[in-house]
Formats: sequence, C-alpha cells, structure tokens
Amino acid sequence: MPTLIESLVDELEPVDPLRPTRPATTMAALTAILAIGTVMTLGLRDDLAAGEPQAIFLLRSGVLGLIGAATFAAVVSAARPGVGKHHDGWKWALGFGAIFPLSMGVLAIVDGGISRAIIEAPSARMCVAVGLLGGMVLGAPLTAWLRGGAVVDAERTGWLVGFASGAFALLAYNIHCPSSTITYIGLWYSSALGMAAIAGRLIVPRFLRW
Repeated sequence: MPTLIESLVDELEPVDPLRPTRPATTMAALTAILAIGTVMTLGLRDDLAAGEPQAIFLLRSGVLGLIGAATFAAVVSAARPGVGKHHDGWKWALGFGAIFPLSMGVLAIVDGGISRAIIEAPSARMCVAVGLLGGMVLGAPLTAWLRGGAVVDAERTGWLVGFASGAFALLAYNIHCPSSTITYIGLWYSSALGMAAIAGRLIVPRFLRW
C-alpha cells in the first residue's frame, strides 16, 4: 500500500519555476514600443533632436528609471516571498523621486504660487494620460505573471505594480515632453505617477486573490 506521503503527491505535476526574465523582457519591450510610438506621433524633444540633452532631462530620466527598476524588483520579490528576504530599495527610490514635488512646493512658496502657464500647459494632459493609460498597458502582463506566484500582500503589490508600470510609461513619454522645469515635473509627473499607483492599488489586488 502507498504511504501517506506517496498518496498526497501521487497526482501532483511539476511546474516551471517563476522566472523574472519573462516580465522583465515584456516590460522592456512594451516600454520601447511606447517610446517609439511617442516619437512617431509626437516627436522628440528639441534638445534630443539636436543631440544636446539638457541636464534636467537626464535627471528626470534617471529618477523615473530608478523608480521603475526598484519597484519592479520589489514586485518580483513579492511573487516569490521567502524568509529573511528584504527588498526595500523601492522606498529609497520613491524618497529620491520626492525631490521634485518637494522642490515644487518650495518654489511655489517663493514665487507666490504655480504659474498659470504650467497649470494649463498643453502637454500636461498628455503626460497624465500616458502615465495612467500607458501604465495600465504595461501593468497588465506584469499582473498576469504575478498570478502564477505566491503574493502575500496583494494591496502593497498593487501599489508597486502601479509605480513600476507608471514610471516606465512616463520614461517613454519623457523623450517627447517639452517641459524642463522642476515645477512642471513636480506637478504633472508626480500626479501621473500617483494616479498610476492608485490604479494599481485598486485593480491589481482583484486578480491576486488566492
């Protein structure tokens, strides 16, 4: 007669381990496609077209890439939890990114408010739309991959998926965005990234229930 252990595992079938290369490749490919689509429909920033990128563009790109990479790594870790694992780099990345909205607040106080030109900037709506809608497109395959994992904290993972996908979507739009002011970045990029994160928190956990 089979032992208890043999009876328990008799009908089990081996499965492929959850590998982060698949979502990483998908995220990179979708970000590249979004960037190419942005260039084809909206065009490059003037400084990039001239081959002389401004420092603020490089800083903005670096921060978005850092936030995207750090939160993506945290998402991968959430799908494969383990004892003693600590992946808190995303907190530092978001803290570093907070320099833009904080600087915006200081400048608003010094200047007596945010200028109407920045509030009504034609590119602002596109920035928010790409961050939110593009983030959803990038977040969908990442969420599908997570369903094969063992996510413990679905709510926090939802936030992380929103931050990661939103940051990469904004990174793609960034190569067109004509603005180069701290106030614009602090207001509109922060708003777009925040909306993407909220969308991730509201939508993603629904698909991660055990």
